[in-house]
Amino acid sequence: MGQTMREQVNGRQPNRTASRAAGVTANAGELLEADEVGHGGYYEIVIELGAHSRDRLLAAFDALWTHTDLAPVEAKAGTLRRRGKARLPDGALVPVLAFTETMRDQQGQTDYLIFALPMPALEKACSLVADMTPAGGLDPHWRRDLEAWLAGLGHHVDGSVSFQAAYIGFLPFPIGDVETAAHLFAGGIPAERCVAYLYRRDAALEFFPTTRWS
Repeated sequence: MGQTMREQVNGRQPNRTASRAAGVTANAGELLEADEVGHGGYYEIVIELGAHSRDRLLAAFDALWTHTDLAPVEAKAGTLRRRGKARLPDGALVPVLAFTETMRDQQGQTDYLIFALPMPALEKACSLVADMTPAGGLDPHWRRDLEAWLAGLGHHVDGSVSFQAAYIGFLPFPIGDVETAAHLFAGGIPAERCVAYLYRRDAALEFFPTTRWS
């Protein structure tokens, strides 16, 4: 399997395939509505909800979709996988996917809520208002705004269903490598971060942005 979350916490995330001007025209927004989900990976917020609870999963999933920047394009009551559209901070409209995972290890089961934005759509949105990096990645300034917006989604969910931690970035937490926040941050939040985090300290859910851009 790919790199573990612990390797990312320790600052060894590999290179993988952000805004100077605000706003995107309506035509540009329409370009981003195409079905681009599932190609090229995802930029995500992965919310660790804790011990398995179907009720908490449903509550967190439903709370996510009440955010004013999100609109489902398919909505089936009681399901925990949904496609939709999101309005990014610069005004771009992009397709999104939200789903849940429950992972089992020797300590029991841990629930996760994943909100994913397809990279092709983000790269198109970024190219409309900012430069791409020489390697084809997203402009770091544009990414900072994107990650802060994703953190805002996490805080929105936390207003209904509290949680300990969330991970923000390009595939920031490979589901299947079960390492909970209690293990990952036993030594504190790293000063150098290849992904961004939401982490609860002293009852407050704090945002720790990316400091090292790959």
